[in-house]
Amino acid sequence: MCGLAGVFNLDGRPADEAVVRRMSGVLRHRGLDDDAVMVAGPLALAHRRLAIIDLSAAGRQPMTSDDGCLRVVYNGEIYNYRELAAELRGRGHVFRSRSDTEVILHAYDEWGTACVERFNGMFAIVLWDARRRRLWLARDRLGVKPLYYAFDGRRFAFASEIKALRECPGAGRTANPRAIAQYLRHGYALDDESWFAGVRRLMPGCEATVSAGAGLQLHQYWDPIERYRHPEPADDYPARIRELLRDSVRLRVRSDVPVGAHLSGGIDSGSVVALMSEARAAPVCTFSGAFREGGAYDERPLIRQMVAHAGADHHEVEPDARQFAEIMPRLVWAMDEPQAGPGLFPQAVVCAMTAAHGVKVVLGGQGGDELFGGYPRYLRRYAAGLLASGVATRAASGIGVAPALIRQAWAAERRRAVAGRFVLGRVGGAYHSAFTAALAGYTPDLPRVLDEPIANQMYNDLRLYLPALLHVEDRASMAVSIESRHPFLDYRLVELAAAIPPAQKFGRGELKHPLRQAMRGLLPEAVVEQRHKRGFATPISPWFRGPLAGWVEGVLMNPDSHSRRVFSPRYLATLLSLHRRGVVDAGHHLWTALNVALWFEQFDVEAAW
Repeated sequence: MCGLAGVFNLDGRPADEAVVRRMSGVLRHRGLDDDAVMVAGPLALAHRRLAIIDLSAAGRQPMTSDDGCLRVVYNGEIYNYRELAAELRGRGHVFRSRSDTEVILHAYDEWGTACVERFNGMFAIVLWDARRRRLWLARDRLGVKPLYYAFDGRRFAFASEIKALRECPGAGRTANPRAIAQYLRHGYALDDESWFAGVRRLMPGCEATVSAGAGLQLHQYWDPIERYRHPEPADDYPARIRELLRDSVRLRVRSDVPVGAHLSGGIDSGSVVALMSEARAAPVCTFSGAFREGGAYDERPLIRQMVAHAGADHHEVEPDARQFAEIMPRLVWAMDEPQAGPGLFPQAVVCAMTAAHGVKVVLGGQGGDELFGGYPRYLRRYAAGLLASGVATRAASGIGVAPALIRQAWAAERRRAVAGRFVLGRVGGAYHSAFTAALAGYTPDLPRVLDEPIANQMYNDLRLYLPALLHVEDRASMAVSIESRHPFLDYRLVELAAAIPPAQKFGRGELKHPLRQAMRGLLPEAVVEQRHKRGFATPISPWFRGPLAGWVEGVLMNPDSHSRRVFSPRYLATLLSLHRRGVVDAGHHLWTALNVALWFEQFDVEAAW
């Protein structure tokens, strides 16, 4: 787990070492253990190290092959590095370290760019191939680790975070209205465009080559779409899920530093902690957060059952409204660009507690909902699909819910979806006319890539919504220099889950049916059977109506804010008043607007429209 940055001048100009050192300095939080910069003519590579595997100097980056032809900087973990190293030794390769970084060099030397298909892990890799005079970049299949770039045809700059790219002259100085519109509509990005004009992200499951002759070439090396398109019914899914998840945890507890876990009251993180307890002799250190507001904001009753069941060494924290106002500007800076919801705040507080206890690596349950159907909207969309095809009786018998109730639930889900965020083109007077004009008719719609509605929804969530959650996870953990790992996102488990037919995912009318079957006997029955999907619910609505009302109003109504080029001040004032008086619950509207306003404030970006 680290941070990387660099520049490659395709026209042969010498790379500016001072610029790359500044880029590295901005990424200091991503690696406090070491830093290094290598400059060779038009190429400069910088690396910030958070030492996790092979803590010795032999694991330092940038790392060079024995013949000097390959140089690599890399962020992440190749979890199957031991198995790959053994295979490569059998092919005559000699290793001088125990690091997974060196495995990347030898794997590329042996298999070329196809080596990426052998990596089981989370990674952002940038490798210079002197023989071919090209730069090769690769990002892990699910987008756990970030990688951004800016390319003007002559200079290719890259970094783990956008704020580092902004150290390059001219990069990331103006706002991108299309990316902001995507956030306002959905809460996450729909493509490779960032909030900073001219800065793009390498998409999950993609690789790129950059050379003077061919320029920038992009290629997607992994896509599970065919498994969603052609699901395969089988009776043994629960057993296969259990064994794959067990093996995924086995690989992800590999570390030369202390490993812990983030624990909620749900089945996903509970499954990870239970399997970690199987794999380790010592008690697992677990970390959780909850709010004093109670009810939907406090899962401690279930958490404590899981702690007792696993015999964990548990730690808790209670974030509050005062902390929210204090750290939100810093979190927006850490995020680079807003993504997903207010769970960012408690997640950051829990990560800070984890780091304070000396735990450098933490496992969590991210991905279980997207893989196995954990969101209520999935069940409703599945039922609606059955109804739309005129199969009302199947809707009743196949998922155990009466057709009339399915129709009511689906209608309620649609109302909540519309009410949850600013919806471009549907919220009258919400936007500045210049912002609307800058979009020039652009509508940020989700892509329709699969005919079956539930398959299309789950595929889009895997490829678009999940990376937004992982963006939050990466920034919250790396802001305090800890590494976050995700056993559910082992690509073998993802491919297995994608092949499970919807009728089996939602058997008996319950969410995540095959995962529940897989974990029975390994978790407390109350954890397996709990049905109320909460996520990391944050009490922003009562806070924005109570202790934070004045602070939120001060941020949103600041007359000097560039966000006034996005929102209508009159609309925001009305929204604040209605929310404060309890006429409407505009908590998520205000959260969205707050992030936009703080982003303009933190990055001083020009709204050039």
